[in-house]
Amino acid sequence: MVSNTPHLGWSQSPTKVHQIREALCTTANLTPNDRLLPLRQFDRRQRPSDLWFDKECCAAKRSTRRLERAFSAASRRAVIATTFADSDAADAVAEADAAKTAWYNQHRSYRQLGRNKSAEFWFSKVEASQSDPHKLWRIVDDLLGRGREPVSSATDVEIFNHFLRRKLPK
Repeated sequence: MVSNTPHLGWSQSPTKVHQIREALCTTANLTPNDRLLPLRQFDRRQRPSDLWFDKECCAAKRSTRRLERAFSAASRRAVIATTFADSDAADAVAEADAAKTAWYNQHRSYRQLGRNKSAEFWFSKVEASQSDPHKLWRIVDDLLGRGREPVSSATDVEIFNHFLRRKLPK
């Protein structure tokens, strides 16, 4: 077996504790970061939040995600309890059902809150700019998604067209 660890010199039988410690530290310093988990750089693209997404929406989203995690944990416990015919299997299944109901209800109310906030925001924007057609068209363009920067400016229509011609059969 070939090893990448340095020779510790055990044949010389180090007698001092610090020599043994130094040898072990040298071996341990070949951490998995070097070979198994190399550092990688990545670009984190900041996604802009919706203009209507406020603290109330954020709290509702956080609550929804928390209940989703609770449901996931409860359903895992229920699966384990029923797999091993545990005496608490009925309680675990009932807990999972209750967690699922709570999560579904919260998810529905979160989605409804988002729809209401969005509609309220855009209606107020349109109402405020009724007298200025230039502002009104800018709001309509924002609503329709016009004027946004494309996902990647490196890919243009010709490159995409060439890709599709090459990929799709005639």
